[in-house]
Amino acid sequence: MQSRRAGQANAAVTLDKQIEYKNIKEGFKCQEKITQLCSDDTPFVQTSYRHYLKIKNFSPEQLFPGEKFTKAQAKALSAMVANGVSCPCRPLKIALHKDNFAKGSISELSGYGFTPFNAMRLKCEQAGYIRVKAERSFNTDKHPISTIESTQLLIQAMSSGAVVIYKPDFFYLLKGYHDGSDRRHYLPVPNPNHAKLRQIRAIMIRYYALLETHNLSCDVPHLVVYRAQAKHTKDRKKGNLPEPPDTRFKYPVITFTDNINVGGRMYGGFWIGCKREFRKYTRINGEQCVEIDFSAMHPQLLYQREGYPPQDNIYLYPKIEQPITGDINRRNIAKLLMLSMINIEPAPSLPATRRNVINAVRDTLNNSIEYAVIEKILCNLETKHYAISKYFYSGAWRFCMTQESNIIRAIIKTAISHKILILPVHDAVICKAENQAEIESIITAKTPLKFEVKKYV
Repeated sequence: MQSRRAGQANAAVTLDKQIEYKNIKEGFKCQEKITQLCSDDTPFVQTSYRHYLKIKNFSPEQLFPGEKFTKAQAKALSAMVANGVSCPCRPLKIALHKDNFAKGSISELSGYGFTPFNAMRLKCEQAGYIRVKAERSFNTDKHPISTIESTQLLIQAMSSGAVVIYKPDFFYLLKGYHDGSDRRHYLPVPNPNHAKLRQIRAIMIRYYALLETHNLSCDVPHLVVYRAQAKHTKDRKKGNLPEPPDTRFKYPVITFTDNINVGGRMYGGFWIGCKREFRKYTRINGEQCVEIDFSAMHPQLLYQREGYPPQDNIYLYPKIEQPITGDINRRNIAKLLMLSMINIEPAPSLPATRRNVINAVRDTLNNSIEYAVIEKILCNLETKHYAISKYFYSGAWRFCMTQESNIIRAIIKTAISHKILILPVHDAVICKAENQAEIESIITAKTPLKFEVKKYV
């Protein structure tokens, strides 16, 4: 009888845990559960490049007098405090969990290991300097993210001359997918003193110094934010609605793919990752900007490599065309197909095929366009671009992205010498409207590729 009751009790406990797990997974969490979740020993890890924000001349004794900390703990605490005091009104997404909020988190992306950061996070939380929440939010890799926000107590404690600085490593390697995971990993490059990186570092140091002398802003109207959030239904279901960019993060870093000879794009600047509808409100020193965008840059680079002049109307169809369904027209489909044909990577044992590309595009368009319609546009693209067809389905993005990055850095280097600030957006640059003519002349001197200008509101 006792064993039966014990079994029933264990079953009840198991059922309670399952219910609690389901509630946490679905996001229906009461405040008590949030408090319990945030007060345990769950390791936290900062994502992106935010852990490179630090407090100048920071000492842990400013917050915890008489206590001793290791160097790693002091570094983690400085980063946490810098993130809190630099924007006290905005929660920061810092905790990346494995599958859901109940299963702990991963530590591979931490700038100094999750152990010292987690120790400082718990200490600050117990002292009342920060609040940690497990909101229903997900990053682009579909991992749940918790947030941290500073309290008034932290703001008061650091109000006497806290200077936030940015001390990054300039370079990262973006490693590929592995072990069946859909995640990619950012790692410091193993040879930061390579001659190529020394040359790039010299440009970046001057670029950062120029950024320091300019005030960047992006004040997006509330109505624009509301409309953008209403459009992104998928993100709304995940609890990760598009928000106006965090303008503190204005120092991009350079990311290579697998090794320093592939890629080299800049990431991390607030204007790079934000929604297009938000980016057009970017201002430099409060002045109106323009975006100078290379037209079909990757196909143009392939034509240039084959010795042909830049082509007109690469995407076949005019920009203003009757949509097939919703706001999707044939040009939209042709653009997706062209990029997919260049970017698709053949597997070690299987070649990339038309079917792979068409299915990928259909998936992007939520299967709203019939297979035959997309196939016909694909055939038209292959016919028009026969001169570069050998690059299709071959992973030519490696060459294209590397060349694109080299061109953008060359433009940045020349602009710095003219004391003009430009903001790179992969295959485009943003500059003040008054500098448009000068930047266009710099671009024309660096490359024959065609470009177009978009004026910001």
